[in-house]
Amino acid sequence: MRNDALLGAFAGASVVADAVVLCALRYVLVDGVYQGMKTFYRLAAALLLSSFATHLIDIAFIPILKAEDPTKDSLPCSLHGALYMYALLYFYFTSMFLSVESFLCLTVSQMSRSAQEKRASRRWKIYLITSIIGIHAQFLHVAFTLEFGRNDIGCSFKGSNGANSGLSPRDTWTWHAVPSMTCFISLCAVAAIYILLAIRLKINVQIRMKIISRMALLPVLGYLTWGCVMLRRFGVGFVENLPIREMAALKGLYMSIFLCVVNDKIRDAIRIGFHNGIVLLRCHGDSQGHIGLNERLLAKKNYERYHKPGGGLSYETEFTQIESCNEL
Repeated sequence: MRNDALLGAFAGASVVADAVVLCALRYVLVDGVYQGMKTFYRLAAALLLSSFATHLIDIAFIPILKAEDPTKDSLPCSLHGALYMYALLYFYFTSMFLSVESFLCLTVSQMSRSAQEKRASRRWKIYLITSIIGIHAQFLHVAFTLEFGRNDIGCSFKGSNGANSGLSPRDTWTWHAVPSMTCFISLCAVAAIYILLAIRLKINVQIRMKIISRMALLPVLGYLTWGCVMLRRFGVGFVENLPIREMAALKGLYMSIFLCVVNDKIRDAIRIGFHNGIVLLRCHGDSQGHIGLNERLLAKKNYERYHKPGGGLSYETEFTQIESCNEL
């Protein structure tokens, strides 16, 4: 049984997490990254926007679907399925491209910055064109074969034997071939990163494992609920009672955690935003419109730590995130 209250709460938490990290990404893109790395951050933003869209669709349709008969197909259920699956296709394609971009970023790390910028711009165009063609081709194929409606998990595709029934193995692969492909490519990209760090860049084992353990969070967390769905479709018992739709509602939170863990600049941008928000609240609460000496000194220290004179982020840490590839 679908728990609407839990679904709404999880989706709301993901929306908040997505919004916070998207604001940090905007800050980094505007002030803290050179042109050769923009494709990585653009893909990260696109990944969060796609998960953001799935959560907004869930939240918007909760009161509508609650009034519908859960044993029958309906127009709202079909509309929810179509919109949700469309946004989910963007999520799968973008997660694949982000993994591939992480690997390609390392392969060109020895080139000049101008060469890296040209290649990054070309890759962004390829990603954009490929996703538009692939997503719409798959969406139309599914729309004309499976159709959208109610199955035994929720409102996505019509069950093979009517509302509230599962999909047949053939129907399952009509849709799941795409997430299977994107998940496999993402895993291959993570493995390729490890090989590249070990053989070409000769990074020591400790740092290699730190990078790979963080990069592996993308396919693990991004495809967690998809993996549960596949196991359920093929009759694996322990996933039968898992709240799969509610788990999927945490997707934005998963991806926000991944980006914060894998990239120091995003974490630093969040710290700056949080600190500035605290200072503004203290200013607002002061009836004289001034902040104390400690707050002014903390703000000055924060600014000098994270900014360079010409604007933008300058704070760097050890090689713990993919952007450091351009500094090797």
